[in-house]
Amino acid sequence: MIFRRVTSVCATFIAIAGLSLGATSSASAENGAKRYPAGSGLSEGRAVSPADATGWRLQNFNSGQCAVARGGAESSPVVQFPCGAYDDQGWTYPHHGGILNQIANRNSGKCIVVRGSTWGNKAVQSECNAGYADQIWEAHSFRHTNGETLWYFLKRGTDLALTVQGGSANNQLIQANYGGYADQWWRVAV
Repeated sequence: MIFRRVTSVCATFIAIAGLSLGATSSASAENGAKRYPAGSGLSEGRAVSPADATGWRLQNFNSGQCAVARGGAESSPVVQFPCGAYDDQGWTYPHHGGILNQIANRNSGKCIVVRGSTWGNKAVQSECNAGYADQIWEAHSFRHTNGETLWYFLKRGTDLALTVQGGSANNQLIQANYGGYADQWWRVAV
């Protein structure tokens, strides 16, 4: 009886170790490719629509606060607010080829839009329409010196990045020339 238990425990341990070794081997085969959460829809340099029912949070690296679209009204502002389990902080990323994506609020179903091409124009939410270039964002990722994978979003065909200045709650997101600043970097997390 004891021999059977020991054998069973050893077999289970070997099976688990084999799975772990298999995962390590496949990671080696990827030649150092970055790993992202299963089901996140994220990969190096591009994002696709996650199938997650709650969506993903966009947390600003500088302020530590999350992008939020309050309510469902057309043209309501997209602001930062302390991260929490709020429906209006969930986002999905409808994919449009390559690194092109929309950023849609899970609660309202509306997309982040910054109209025009002027520095400082403010982000609002609007009905999603892939035909509107001001709703299409190039999603770029990079490895920060602290080891985190961070993202920045450039409005299609421009160097204007989704930015939030300052650390105060309810500061509205804007577009600003990308300069590699911490207020232009985002964590994409559950």
